Amino acid sequence: MNTTQIGWIGLGKMGIPMVQNLIKATYPVMVYNRNHAKTEIFSTQGLQVAESPAALFDSCDVVILMIADDSAVEAVFNGLDGLFTSSATGKIIINMSTVSPAISNKMALLCTERGNYYIDAPVSGSVKQATDGSLVDHGGRCASSF
Repeated sequence: MNTTQIGWIGLGKMGIPMVQNLIKATYPVMVYNRNHAKTEIFSTQGLQVAESPAALFDSCDVVILMIADDSAVEAVFNGLDGLFTSSATGKIIINMSTVSPAISNKMALLCTERGNYYIDAPVSGSVKQATDGSLVDHGGRCASSF
């Protein structure tokens, strides 16, 4: 079993099969979704469900985001109980969402200022590729002050 605790935010059409692939690879995964009903499939499988992005951030080594758009990214990072309400440092945040370069640059800078790593890694593909594990990344970039 892998020991890196992964936190996953975003359980839409792409996020659910991607989390299922992490489970198959024996990673311990904690999930969060704004619509808590979407977490039920995982809680019945025994996965931990976080009450907020901040709670997930505190508990996980790596946090992966697969969410809808710029405003959702902003809310996950800076909203009530967002990632940045936590004082955790040294965490790795991987944003796989397809969002604007402006929001990615903003979040990368804020992560660096708070002592965390940010990787912008949007993916191309559909639900089929997410399910069979063949999504293509767009050559992510990493930002950190370490």
